[in-house]
Amino acid sequence: MDVMRTIIVTAEEAPLARLVCSTLGGLPYEGMFEIGLSPTGDEPATHYISSGGVSENFAKLAPFSVWSWQQPNPDQPGQWWETEYSPGYPQITAERCVEAGLEVTPEAIEYMYAASDVTDEPWQTALARLGLQRIIPPEPVDTSAPADAA
Repeated sequence: MDVMRTIIVTAEEAPLARLVCSTLGGLPYEGMFEIGLSPTGDEPATHYISSGGVSENFAKLAPFSVWSWQQPNPDQPGQWWETEYSPGYPQITAERCVEAGLEVTPEAIEYMYAASDVTDEPWQTALARLGLQRIIPPEPVDTSAPADAA
C-alpha cells in the first residue's frame, strides 16, 4: 500500500537522493527530484521536489515531519510549528543501499535526511511553508524556417 509523501531536498543533496530512491525503489522511483525549486521561481534551483505515493516500507526509512499552522493571537502573524518528527533510519537505509550495490555511508544518508523536508502535505502547502516556488522552464523557441519559406 502506498502512502503520500512530499519530499524536498536541497540541490546539493539531490544527486544522492535520486540514487538512493532509484536503488531502493527501482524503476517506479527513477525520475524523482527533477522539478527544481527556488525562492523566486527562477534558476538556479536551490531545492528539488518529488510528491506522490511511495511504498510504506520506503516511507518508514525516511525522516518525516508533521507541521501545523498556528496563530494564537489574531492580531499577530501566525507561524508553522513542527508538531511531530521522526529522523528516519539512515543506518538501515545505507545498509540496504550497499546490499543493492550503491556504496554510501550512514553519515551521508544522515546528512541528506537532515537537509530534507519530508511530509504528507500537498506539495503546494510544503512550498508555501518553505517559501519556495517551482521553476518553470521557458517554452522552447522554434528557430527552424517555416516549411513554405524558400
